[in-house]
This record gives sequence, C-alpha cells and structure tokens, in this order.
Amino acid sequence: MIIPVFIQEITSKIEDAGFEAFVVGGCVRDMLLKKSPNDWDITTSALPDDILDIFKDRKTLSVGIKHGTIAVEAECGFVEITTFRTDGYYLDNRHPQSVNFSKSIADDLKRRDFTINAMAFSQNSGLIDLFGGQDDLSKGIIRCVGNPGVRFSEDALRIMRGLRFAAVLGFEIEQDTTEALLSHKSLLGGIAKERITEEFEKLLLADNPFDVLTQFSDVFADILGIDKDFDNILWKENVRLLCSAKKIFSVRLSLLLDGFDAKTALEHLKLDRKTTCNIMLLSKFSDFDLPFEKTEIKKLLSKIGCDNFLLVLEKIRAKNPSDAEKSEEVFEKIIADNECFSLAQLEISGKDLLDSFGIHGRRLGEMLSFLLDAVICEKCKNEKCALIGYASKNLF
Repeated sequence: MIIPVFIQEITSKIEDAGFEAFVVGGCVRDMLLKKSPNDWDITTSALPDDILDIFKDRKTLSVGIKHGTIAVEAECGFVEITTFRTDGYYLDNRHPQSVNFSKSIADDLKRRDFTINAMAFSQNSGLIDLFGGQDDLSKGIIRCVGNPGVRFSEDALRIMRGLRFAAVLGFEIEQDTTEALLSHKSLLGGIAKERITEEFEKLLLADNPFDVLTQFSDVFADILGIDKDFDNILWKENVRLLCSAKKIFSVRLSLLLDGFDAKTALEHLKLDRKTTCNIMLLSKFSDFDLPFEKTEIKKLLSKIGCDNFLLVLEKIRAKNPSDAEKSEEVFEKIIADNECFSLAQLEISGKDLLDSFGIHGRRLGEMLSFLLDAVICEKCKNEKCALIGYASKNLF
C-alpha cells in the first residue's frame, strides 16, 4: 500500500519520537480496494500532549483532545491523530461516557464498528488485521467487530453506517449483523436527525442501492416516518426508479417517496430549506407528463424556473426517458435562442409602464405578468415598443 509522503512524514516523526503510529480505518479499507482515500486518520501510542510536543512547529487543533484526538496541519489540510483508546460505557447509544488511553493497537481496533474499518497499516509493521477485515473485503461482506448487538447498542448510528457501506460498496451484510441491525433499529429514534440524514444521503447516492433499500425497507420506513400502512410493492417500484435516476439527492428522494407522505418523511429528516423545497416541488410532479410544445415548456419555466425544471426533467427521465429527451431538446433550444420566459427577460420594466400609463401597485405586477404571457404565447414580440403598444391596447 502506498501512503502519501505528507502522511509518511507525520507517522515517521511520531515513530522517531519513540511511539507507534498507523494509518487506520477507512483509508486502509480504501487502499485495499484500490481506491484513493478521501481522508487519512492516524492512530498512535503517543498521548495527546506528546503529539502537541512532537508537532510544536506546526499548527494544531485540540478540539477533540478529551477523546485523544489532535488535528495536525499538513499539505492536504488537517490530519487527525488519535491516541490508542478503549471506550467506556455508552450512556446514550451514541457517545461513550469516557475513554481510556491505551498502548495497544489491538485495544483500539477492537472498539471499532465493522471489520473492514478495523485495520491499521504502517510501513514498519505492515497490515494489522485482527478481525478478518481483509477477508471480508475480498468476499464483499459487512460484519461487526465482535458482538453486533453490543456494537449497535453502543452507537446506534452504526446501523445507518452499515447500511451505507453496504450500498456504496455493493456488499452484503452478514447474517448475525443483519439480525442485530434489525432488532436494534428502534435505537435510531434517539440519534440526531442530522447524522441520520447525512448517512441516508450518501446511501441514496450510491451507484445501486436497490438491494439495501429493499432488504432493509423496515428500517427506512421507520426513519422516514412512513411505517404505517407501508406498501412494500410501491416501495420496491420506487427504489427501482430511483436507481435509474441521476445521482441528485432531491430527485432520488422524491422518487422514493412518490405515493408516500413526503411531508412527514421530510419532517423526520433534517434537510436544508432549499432541498426540502425542491423535494416538495418534485412531489407535485409525481404523475406529470412533461410538455413537448415550446409555449407550454416556457410557461412551466416561467412558473418554476430553470433549476427546478431540470430537476423535474431528471425525475421524469427516470420514469419515461423518451419523453424527457423530447422536452429537453425543446428546452435547450429555448435557452440557446435566449427566448423570453421570465419577467427578468422582458424588454420592458415596471418603470416603463409607470411612466407610460401611470400604472402602479398591484396593477403594475398584473400587467407585467400579462405582457410576459403574451410574449410566451407569441402574441407580442419581446421588444419595448411592441410591448408598450400591446399594453396600451389591453389596459385593465
């Protein structure tokens, strides 16, 4: 395995000071899968104060120091370095009451969630794999380290992480882990919605989350609050459609929720306002036939805007690719020809109408909308003189 120079510099500096240092967790997993890691985490026998002393010539952040983590500045940003540790009793099915520092890499690895994330590597010691993580990677298996019931009771977010890993990697969750996951799913009710949503979004954007979403539909029905009168046949059809859609979260989630209570589901998630509005808008286009006529498309663009139209287009594409392609061709021509479909594109302003006709207030807005509709329907050219003339004949 090839570790970047800037990471090797950090681990070597720790080792030169007389301590052990390993890259650990997801970066080791990704390297074994021949993927380029997004993040690098280091675990060490050095205590936090030792790390601060070793890297006193660099910028460091001590925000995670009570859990043994110091962030050290490197060329890629900050790299987290965490002391070997064991976790104390978990009070809230999420966070340990305390942590105890250790001098053993084995102690640190056995507290981790899944075997594929419980491996460490250093240039001096090679791969440290105490729980069969490499074998599970080769077989495509998600398996808890130790007793899965204990792992999920300690931190219920591991349920969502396991489902996310299975979807993103295309792995199967082994039987004991599956049974424990399902029997502990109610614990997700005590987890922050933001954290659940973060994992759920990554899961939905996987290349093919079909198997996970259908096999564990009970879990997703719970976290979305749509468990009452859950229609499994509808769910499977929705999942099939979303897997064919582009990796746009609002589009995929909207497809998943078609026929279910989208408002309730969104209340159970913690999404930003823009995404929530997008999904609620898309829910109105569940059984919508995209128009092919230029005038009708411009009317829709006037109503919902370009960005939302493109989202609707992607949702329809998952259901009816040929219809979406036809509408997209017309849309692209409208944009290429710079045809008018919004008030901002009108070659006349409210001031022009005020100066010409003394129109103001509500009537002003109504007249602008009237003129826009006339341009869209090609009753009037989008030219200032033509618009003033058309307005003079249709004053109301």
